[in-house]
Amino acid sequence: MAITVDEMIDSHRSGSGPNPFAERRFLVMGTEDELTARAMVGVASDIYYDLFGVGLLLIRNEIVIEPGATNDHWIGTVIYGGALQADVTGPEEGRVSFDTGGGLQKITHSIRTVNRYAPAGLTPPNFGGAINVTGDGVEGVEISVPGFVFNETYALPNTFVTPAYISTLARLTGTMNVGSFRGFAPGEVLMLGAAGSKRGLEGWEVNFRFAQSPNRTGLVIGDPALGSDWNISNITKRGWDHLWVYYVVDKHPSQGRFLQRPYGVSIEQVYHEGNFAQLGIGA
Repeated sequence: MAITVDEMIDSHRSGSGPNPFAERRFLVMGTEDELTARAMVGVASDIYYDLFGVGLLLIRNEIVIEPGATNDHWIGTVIYGGALQADVTGPEEGRVSFDTGGGLQKITHSIRTVNRYAPAGLTPPNFGGAINVTGDGVEGVEISVPGFVFNETYALPNTFVTPAYISTLARLTGTMNVGSFRGFAPGEVLMLGAAGSKRGLEGWEVNFRFAQSPNRTGLVIGDPALGSDWNISNITKRGWDHLWVYYVVDKHPSQGRFLQRPYGVSIEQVYHEGNFAQLGIGA
């Protein structure tokens, strides 16, 4: 059974005066684990509460979990209070940096063959874009590829960075986005990790690191000039899935020689999907 979190009808309760406060109540269903229920309420609730809708922000101070009607039901009460400190920024005020340095990637097929040469009087073989072909297979080549890595840093209150939240960060590290994130489509963003440091009594500074790789459509492996049996087209690949090509040695009917023919393309999912909404820093 999937875990669900719904805000209750009698959710909102607040008070003004010298010590303003607010409460929101949530019903969690589908888990018998109290820590999981607490973490889910943390994801569903905001870090800040605008008491009167005029910018008077209260900080989420506490999440209280109580058993519900059955073993897998919980009532979560989120308590807001206190004045927003000047140096405690919300996710919308975080620092962002990026790097497009990229890295190395091994490829077995080129985008296109620019030219082919052979000794005088001979016709150069057409390998269909395969790189470094040997009698045993296609060795390929390592190339530098563009990469987009970005960092976001937020100051978060102590009540937000709980053991359950840190566990969530660990679980999401090394996952790709299941939903849209920062304007990128599902499957394009990989969470590289998060690092936090305690700032005395003021809270935490947490840095999030992400990498982006674009989804691709219409990919072609092989050279269409060799014939329809010698290329594979209309390939779709998510950014962080792995593409690999299986080759067979076959005799080309018009060239009269044996070539490495792409026989199959596999798209493999090598990273689990993660719900980045659980990071609590917005989409």
